[in-house]
Parts: sequence; C-alpha cells; structure tokens
Amino acid sequence: MAGFEKLKVYVDGFKPCKVLNSLGEVALDKYGKPRIEPRFVNTKLLLSCKTATAESTLL
Repeated sequence: MAGFEKLKVYVDGFKPCKVLNSLGEVALDKYGKPRIEPRFVNTKLLLSCKTATAESTLL
C-alpha cells in the first residue's frame, strides 16, 4: 500500500495539460480561460522506469 500512496502523491503533483493552438499559444475556452484536457499516462511503464530521465520522457 505504501507504493500506491507514493504514486498518488507523485501523480497529484502533475500539472494540467494546456491545449495549444497552431501558433503555439494557449487555447481559450468560451469563457476566456485556458483549455485544459486530460492526457494518458502509462503508469505501468512509468513504475518500471529506473531513472528520472526515463520518467521525464514518459511525462
């Protein structure tokens, strides 16, 4: 269970993924706020990483 708690704390530190338009600017929703979308994180592969560099590549 300690491993799950460690993973939960780590994942809670993720920043939301902002949507960019074709010019590389942050896309806004109809209320003028930045659009945020969920993204897929392969946790099984992430947990199998041996280095921080490999983890960063997946994120």
